Amino acid sequence: MVLPVDCFPAGYDDLAAVLLRKHAPSHLLWRLSGLPRARAFGSLQELFDCLEHSQVSSPNSYVGHPY
Repeated sequence: MVLPVDCFPAGYDDLAAVLLRKHAPSHLLWRLSGLPRARAFGSLQELFDCLEHSQVSSPNSYVGHPY
């Protein structure tokens, strides 16, 4: 598991740091980009619930040049 249970509670910066340290795939960091920056997540389930309702699309959903 990329995000260990003992890393919670954690905010965006903490979660991104864990993913970077573990050399996680970039699409996981992409999904985190939609999280509120000031919120702390108390558990992995709480994080999943927030991600499920975020408006961030997959990085593979771009058609053509992304910029």
